[in-house]
Amino acid sequence: MHATKKACLFSVLCVGLSAQATHLVGPGGLPQINDALAIASPGDVIEVQGGHYQVFSAHVGVTIRGLGGVAIGVFPMLGTVTLHPPAGQEMHLVGLGFGCPVTVPGGRVSFDQCAIGPVYTGAVTLLHASNATVHLQDTTCTTGASATRSALSAVNATVTAVGCDFHSGGFAVDLPPAVDVVASRLEASDCDFAVSTAPGLYTVGLRARTGSRVWLGDCTVNSQAVASCGFESVASTVRVSRSVIGQSAGTCASPEPGVELLGVQRSEPLHPGGNFALRFKSEPNAFVFVFAGPVLGTLDFGPLLEQPSWLDHVYSFSTALLLADGNGDANVSWQLPNGPGLSNLTLWFEGISGLSLPLQASAVVGGVVR
Repeated sequence: MHATKKACLFSVLCVGLSAQATHLVGPGGLPQINDALAIASPGDVIEVQGGHYQVFSAHVGVTIRGLGGVAIGVFPMLGTVTLHPPAGQEMHLVGLGFGCPVTVPGGRVSFDQCAIGPVYTGAVTLLHASNATVHLQDTTCTTGASATRSALSAVNATVTAVGCDFHSGGFAVDLPPAVDVVASRLEASDCDFAVSTAPGLYTVGLRARTGSRVWLGDCTVNSQAVASCGFESVASTVRVSRSVIGQSAGTCASPEPGVELLGVQRSEPLHPGGNFALRFKSEPNAFVFVFAGPVLGTLDFGPLLEQPSWLDHVYSFSTALLLADGNGDANVSWQLPNGPGLSNLTLWFEGISGLSLPLQASAVVGGVVR
């Protein structure tokens, strides 16, 4: 990559560097995550050492980063984790394990390499977002085999997911789908949606209701029920590209037609001194414009873009122009600067491509440097 692009990435990573304070939870530090949240300011970092911790309620835009082996709310503690940063702030959760439901009743929250569940009993959704914006990367939401709940539900929310698994199961007659979106927008790339139940019980991997809009690129959507559909659409729009949609019932919904969606995968999280690579999947021979920025945002550019743009455009900039090959593959990588001062800062990427209007915007990837 050209030196000017490296300089841009480095300057973006340095945004807000002086504003951070780090709070340690675990041996030698504060006993619980709630204790750190009580003294944290917006932009601070809470580093959590390995161990079992109580559920917490977070209402400030911080990064909560697990240092390995972090388990929150596991039996017998249980409870619910609540995440609700104020408007204009972002909350990032990295490398955390939750043995309890997680709810996001508002604000903007990202999950990276987190595991939510399994929780084996109850009828509460594992991860529930309402009136919120949630970004997930390499995160699993898995209910217990006998839990009558969805792995993910969204109501009046916007959700993006890259490289995630959403699995649920149970034996109820009216078993909810693995993912249930109501009046919401969901864009997923390289994800797996699956629900398992007893033979003869109907259920679906994904249900979109009440004017929801869903974009699935390079995903698998399945139900293991004998008479079932991969997804169900009720007064909603579901677009699909390069995906496997399981169907065994005769009345399953069909995806809406359209051009190839823009999918994205990352090679690994951002590391100081590491090589960060992205793989985009688009229409063959299409241009892919790659943008980067330190702050997330959700802005509609219709009819120019079909999906929302996920970056805050006050701080974002164009960092690469790619040409997809005949298979629609377009790859790019960057060598990040080395140095401990970059850890726990954020950098996000999205792609925009297409051969006709509206153009296609990818889900957002990147996240916290560590």
